[in-house]
Amino acid sequence: MDPEQPAYNACTTLPRRAARYDCCLRVPRPFEKPDLAIYSQYEELLAGREPSWDNPDIWTHALRPFALLRETTVRVYNRSPSVSAVNALVHLRLFPFGIGTTASVVATRRISLAAGASSTLRFPLEESVLAGDPRIGVTVDIEHPQDAQPINNSGSQAVDVAFTSDEGRSQILEIPVVNNATESREIRLEIIATDLNVSVAPALRVFASGETGRVALSIQVPPALHGSASSAVERRVTVVGRGPDGSLIGGVTRILEIDD
Repeated sequence: MDPEQPAYNACTTLPRRAARYDCCLRVPRPFEKPDLAIYSQYEELLAGREPSWDNPDIWTHALRPFALLRETTVRVYNRSPSVSAVNALVHLRLFPFGIGTTASVVATRRISLAAGASSTLRFPLEESVLAGDPRIGVTVDIEHPQDAQPINNSGSQAVDVAFTSDEGRSQILEIPVVNNATESREIRLEIIATDLNVSVAPALRVFASGETGRVALSIQVPPALHGSASSAVERRVTVVGRGPDGSLIGGVTRILEIDD
């Protein structure tokens, strides 16, 4: 080794690696959203539960005598535990009693809900509606651009009420069914399970585009099932309409008060 040459020093000659201050990958926190909701028949079906068109979040009628209330009351929720919802729109639509009948928007409210909060809204009905068939259908649609679960943004109410002391223990209810598609299609009608003897006919039919038909819901109260005027036994019979692909078209519920 040449004594005049400096000794090789690896520690000072090789470039140093940049220091690593963090060995972990930082994942951005997911963007949290509000979850505006109402009792939704779509959500019930998706979850494998049996839906009812006697919506627990919509009030439209008095039971006896069966009559429309002067205003429809609606309850909506923000299910998010941490994010508020600002300037959500709540639309009220009315439609004739039946399955697949056309709904029209009659009123809209703008609301804001804190995380985990609920709000009760009241929609006065016009005199022309109050003077008509009390079996109106109501759909509530909630609109918000950042909603986390759109499946629970729409819920409907479509009920008919009957008392056995008035209509007997053997009843038939005619239900209008409309094909609101732009082409002909098969509509299948299903009855949610009940301890009453019920059937619907026809249960399967092909409808032309825009065609309206009627099906007959037959209800027979079993002899062992009795109530009284002061203590009626309540049952609900729900009919669901589906398209050929299983898609939900609509539904109705008859509330039966067994008071004899």
